[in-house]
Amino acid sequence: MKKIGIKFAAALGVILVLQGQAQATTYKQVRFLGLGEATCRSIAMGEAFVAVSDDASGVFWNPAGLAKIPSGTRYGNVMLKANMRNELAYDSVCFSGQSYEDYDEATFTIGDYLENKLKPPKGERIVRYNWGFGAISVNGDDQFRNTNLVFAAARGFDSVFWRKNSRLSGGLKLRWSNYDNYMLDNRIRDFNETTLGIGAMYEYSDFLSIGFTVDNVFRDGPFYIPSIASLGFAFHVDPTTVVACDGFNLVDAKSLDNINQDDTEFRIGVEKSFLDKDLTLRFGSKNGNLNLGFEMRITENFNVEYAYMGDYDTDVNQHFVGAEVVF
Repeated sequence: MKKIGIKFAAALGVILVLQGQAQATTYKQVRFLGLGEATCRSIAMGEAFVAVSDDASGVFWNPAGLAKIPSGTRYGNVMLKANMRNELAYDSVCFSGQSYEDYDEATFTIGDYLENKLKPPKGERIVRYNWGFGAISVNGDDQFRNTNLVFAAARGFDSVFWRKNSRLSGGLKLRWSNYDNYMLDNRIRDFNETTLGIGAMYEYSDFLSIGFTVDNVFRDGPFYIPSIASLGFAFHVDPTTVVACDGFNLVDAKSLDNINQDDTEFRIGVEKSFLDKDLTLRFGSKNGNLNLGFEMRITENFNVEYAYMGDYDTDVNQHFVGAEVVF
């Protein structure tokens, strides 16, 4: 496991060096980031989600987080922007899946053997890798449309860096984006882009998780997009409480010439569950703006969600509703 960690760190370093060299000779132009990524849970936590990402929304935030989803568990999530949809609609859908290797060896008794029709019971299935698929649709009142399709895959490795209970995960995120009637350089543009991002998650202990992402490491499109590096920490205070904090765009893309991009952002979020997780409250802040929301469990496998985003990117307080299925 030590060698795996060293190889992963070396590969990440090579990618960042090559990316920095590519930036020096490329025309620099970037699109407005809008509302950010998606799902009510992450928005309600102030988008401090790089070190959390333990459900299908990892496909948007940190692909390595998909590896935290336990064997046999899959998620599906849909989110809709609820207010002023005639001016701006921002909706998303995502789901997760798993690829398996084999079953763990299971210990069993004679009684178990007989109850299983004279066949030895199988243990828990071993996950080879987790994957996720997501889509974000943006429609503006000026007929601007943006469609994002995202695919991600991740794998985890147990007991790394000499820590018996630690876990290191790595992931890749491939995004295809289509822009229609987009105002760029004072002209209406229609174009497509493809980008590749990477993510890592180090679960140091049951208390602390550390997440790291670099979006747009590689890209193919007519205009430049800067690479965006983000670092996050998640503190699992107890089984019902998570405190997360992120630094988004740590390099600050505005330091590059001709870039019209948001500054470095500092985000914090808190999630607290009550009543055996039938009710979960969330709140957070993204550069000082208030976000909050809640989740209610309707059945064992179905939850409804709400998120509020304070005036930040759009000069309007935004409201989102969503639902999640666990299957």
